[in-house]
Amino acid sequence: MKMTYWCCTLSAVLMVWAPRLRACEVHVDVHAPQGGDGSAARPFHTVEEAQNAVRARRSAGFLGAFERVDVVFAPGDYRIDKTVVLDVRDSGSNEDAPVVWRAQKDGTVRFTGG
Repeated sequence: MKMTYWCCTLSAVLMVWAPRLRACEVHVDVHAPQGGDGSAARPFHTVEEAQNAVRARRSAGFLGAFERVDVVFAPGDYRIDKTVVLDVRDSGSNEDAPVVWRAQKDGTVRFTGG
């Protein structure tokens, strides 16, 4: 009886929290060629490409309401020719599904502008 109770409790907890554990990664690499798809194998080349892709995926419903998005930048110097404006569309759908803009664990990412 106790085993059945714990299994039911664990199942209920996983049903509530599992969707919140999902994450989508969008990759950006200044050294990648233009025309990437944001995957680790074919990263985007610019911040703007990644921003537009995340916005488009969210608005088209390809990202779930509880799906976290990590925009991951490969090491390098990213030249920014025009101001990058982040707004509510770039912050996630709710506190359980943020959009996190971050560098890869190894290396240095720098944004420079003129």
